[in-house]
Amino acid sequence: MIQDNIKVTILLATYNCEKFLRTQLDSIIYQTHTNWELIVSDDSSSDKTTDILNEYKLKYPEKIYILNNEKRFGNARDNFFHLLENCIGSYIMFCDHDDKWLPKKIELTLAKMLETEAKQPPCTPVMVHTDLNVVDGELNMIASSLMKFQDISPERIKLNNLLVQNVITGCTVMINKELKEVGMQVKSYKDVLMHDWWLALAASAFGAIGFVNEPTIMYRQHGNNSVGAKNTKNIGYILNKMIKNDEIKVSLYKTTLQAGEFYSTYSNRLSGYVSETVYEYSKLYEKGKMKRIASVFKYNFFKYGFARKAAQIIWG
Repeated sequence: MIQDNIKVTILLATYNCEKFLRTQLDSIIYQTHTNWELIVSDDSSSDKTTDILNEYKLKYPEKIYILNNEKRFGNARDNFFHLLENCIGSYIMFCDHDDKWLPKKIELTLAKMLETEAKQPPCTPVMVHTDLNVVDGELNMIASSLMKFQDISPERIKLNNLLVQNVITGCTVMINKELKEVGMQVKSYKDVLMHDWWLALAASAFGAIGFVNEPTIMYRQHGNNSVGAKNTKNIGYILNKMIKNDEIKVSLYKTTLQAGEFYSTYSNRLSGYVSETVYEYSKLYEKGKMKRIASVFKYNFFKYGFARKAAQIIWG
């Protein structure tokens, strides 16, 4: 198969993950697509994470590379951007340290990437993502589909949708080098919420997004996840959000700051209605309540689902 000749670069950000790391590394090693390289950036772990990484590097010296970091990042976003700065692969995947990849994850994602690229003009920035199994700390199934569990739709990949809500889970993502080149033009990471969200915005604005409608990963929930899966249909979750309505305001406000950084970075490449859409979203909280709601309706800056939309109107 032609895709057997394609090398995939996997970027792994680690921090104090000795409990789960071997499972994740083994799941990468036993992928059906074997033409891959793994680049690791550890964020000053204080447990045995680096010992495990060095053990695997000695065992697979032609496959695993560990970056020597001179500073602490303190968050997954900056660590992954650092990894992006230090890789040159044609196809790049993101890997969390505490999950378990299903055997065909690379194979299925790469196939979708090649299919999506073939439908676009040459050198189009492309992102591909997949569904996930949600599991507990011992890999017992919680939900067979993260999309259904969180009540999100993979079809909401237009820019106005992604500005307000990210439906793409970074640990399932593959990007091509063209998207990396566009995404890394970011001027400052300060207002970027997550690397995957930023790249999704860039793919939506300048390229294409493909989706594999089946799980390719066991998404482990253990209490210390950087993001994690939330059962948004659970009445307790909804009530908690209603009580902590200030969190809704803050989270929505942060998405407008990210939009402002996106507009600042790409204003010379955005045109027409797309430019207007990004600009208007970035200025949303400079308006009074009624004008803000009017803009939300005009540009369809709504999250997915009735409860989320209601929360935007009431508290946003």
